[in-house]
Amino acid sequence: MNKQDLQSIKESNYALPEDCDLQQLTTELEELLASTDLHLREGSFLTFAHWMEAGHFTDDEMIALGNRLRAELRVGLGTANTDTSFLRSYAALVLAVILEVNHQFEAGSLEGRDAFLDEERTVEWLDDVLDCFSQEKDRRGFVPEKGWTHTIAHEADLLAAFAQSSKLQGEHLLCILAAISANLREPTDTTHRFDEDERLAKVVIDVLYRNALDMSSLRSWVEPMTRRLDGEEWKASLKLAACDFGNNCARVNTRDFLRSLYFQIASGPRRSSEAYMAPRYERGIDVREELLAELHSALRAIDSYFYADEQGS
Repeated sequence: MNKQDLQSIKESNYALPEDCDLQQLTTELEELLASTDLHLREGSFLTFAHWMEAGHFTDDEMIALGNRLRAELRVGLGTANTDTSFLRSYAALVLAVILEVNHQFEAGSLEGRDAFLDEERTVEWLDDVLDCFSQEKDRRGFVPEKGWTHTIAHEADLLAAFAQSSKLQGEHLLCILAAISANLREPTDTTHRFDEDERLAKVVIDVLYRNALDMSSLRSWVEPMTRRLDGEEWKASLKLAACDFGNNCARVNTRDFLRSLYFQIASGPRRSSEAYMAPRYERGIDVREELLAELHSALRAIDSYFYADEQGS
């Protein structure tokens, strides 16, 4: 499959080509997810998304594809600045669509289709994805001449799809939050410059609208982010004659994430068009005010030099 084929499918409003072999087309689309050509990767992703939402794949085909995508999340895992990140990144996007389509079918979006991911499989997939997320080292956003890799952002979209799942309970949501905190605080040579902080904050928003976690659990999650992974204060990374560059990048990533989360909660999230999310948005976040205060305190602790003390001096 080439650019012309993908453009033809797009111009047909993503109708299946006549007399096509869907299994063969699926194989070809999967191969394009690893391409260094942005248009091939993006075209493959969009074609998968439209065909899945239209119900062209059976439940078994969706599950089999999901299992292959899980394996593709591990190709080149642990390396940075290599072309293998394109496959991991776009495999995460397509896997996110599988989860979202499962949620849509569960909500009755397509007549005759129902949820195809049970609790056991959803938890199995989540555990695998969290393990991959913990080992992801490529934090690039846009790559000149090759386009978006955006691995952290796309994996955040995948985690958000998991957070929306009715099959996951509070203990699983806490695992998602813990993985985000660990990823942010990990020393790195790259700061997030392409809205990765906003995408990761959106994951937490989807967790919060489940209203499955109490304030005590959320406080225990937020508070450690006021320090480095090794327990030292963030300011230990910046000294007169030295800079711990890796931990300082982690400080910036953590701080920017907490800011993004604060303002997404304070302003309210962009409303999802998906019907299954509407009841959650209508209810709101039970611990909204308490959590905003906790985030405010955390941000003050990270950048205390720039803020007045509690008395306003």
